[in-house]
Amino acid sequence: MNNSLLHYQTLDFCKESFTFEFFLADFLKNQDLQYNENRIQDFAANSGSIWDF
Repeated sequence: MNNSLLHYQTLDFCKESFTFEFFLADFLKNQDLQYNENRIQDFAANSGSIWDF
């Protein structure tokens, strides 16, 4: 079993997925595209571990 597969089974991954799900739901509800674009950039910059698969 490789590391990336193991990562999917960790509590951290579950927590990250949960957080991202809420972020995505908030993003989809918001109609201000410029605001959303800034949120995505901030979110990506401030939470590197979510993209670290």
